[in-house]
Amino acid sequence: MPGTRYHFLRAFKEAFFGPAEILALARASGFREARHVPVEELDRRYFRGRTDGVRPSRGEELMLAST
Repeated sequence: MPGTRYHFLRAFKEAFFGPAEILALARASGFREARHVPVEELDRRYFRGRTDGVRPSRGEELMLAST
């Protein structure tokens, strides 16, 4: 459906969603694969062992999606 992904991105920018909601919206918008990446995974993967105290934001979660 033309424009669907644009509307998905616009809705995502203007609202807050929980992981289940954003995954459902991504799939309904035509993304074949979507995966929630919790902040704990980001912390473990990219920030473990840092001595400068830098940590990922607790107010943001990531989603990976592909068509």
